[in-house]
Amino acid sequence: MRLRLPHQPIQGPPRPVDDPPGRPTLHPQHLRRPDHLPAPRPRTRYPARRPAPLAEAAQGVLADRCQRGLALPEGGPDARQAGSVFLNPPITTAQADVVRAAGGAVRHDDHGVLRASARWLLQMVGHHPGSRLAPGVSCSTLRTLTLTAHDGATAASFNTVLRSLARDVFNATGIWLHPEPIRLTAA
Repeated sequence: MRLRLPHQPIQGPPRPVDDPPGRPTLHPQHLRRPDHLPAPRPRTRYPARRPAPLAEAAQGVLADRCQRGLALPEGGPDARQAGSVFLNPPITTAQADVVRAAGGAVRHDDHGVLRASARWLLQMVGHHPGSRLAPGVSCSTLRTLTLTAHDGATAASFNTVLRSLARDVFNATGIWLHPEPIRLTAA
């Protein structure tokens, strides 16, 4: 269940000295659950006021990321990753209808923008986990959206692959994929 924050600025007790200045501090009293919704069932064996031990929480996060193919493996074909390379693209209502009719996932983001699944779009145009995309560049064996580097990979080949994947999806669907990594440039 997602809790909504009130629309007024966050206020509350003073921040600890080690909090970065200008960063809002979220306090539990600022979260409100609508009265008509039942109280959520606890998902942990720890009481709400007592957090899980850090080591146990870290293991839980790592296990979840491994299960979803989001953790860097220590070896094997997916050990050298560039990470997730495309954002879920914004789409129009008409495009959303077409994607849904074809079995694709469509959702609204936190700002109400319709977005299609970049993974689904890539798979619809024939790219799948483990696909070789260029010399030294492949999709991860677990996730189409994650590119992996092998012998012979270069920055140029990665850039070429990103442009090619976005062009393949656009030519088939009219939807542009936007790269997830954003390049920082000097002003």
